[in-house]
Amino acid sequence: APGIRNPIAAAYLLAKDSLAPLSCGRVRPMTLCGSGARAYAAYHGLDTSTENGYLVSQEAQNAWKKFTGWVHQADHQQQQQQQ
Repeated sequence: APGIRNPIAAAYLLAKDSLAPLSCGRVRPMTLCGSGARAYAAYHGLDTSTENGYLVSQEAQNAWKKFTGWVHQADHQQQQQQQ
């Protein structure tokens, strides 16, 4: 889910919690998504964030910026040639 730094850790905790029995034959959830997953992770002390920037390394961000710069420059040159 967006905003959970380590979704594997959240899934592990959810699986571990599912081993504890509930009364009246109830079954614990085995999947969570969206804001429920984020709330579950935060409640259990996992690192949550509303930004996804931590999922991309600085090196990858720099490469993306460089590539998009090339694309914008090529687009600009193409537009100038068409005029």
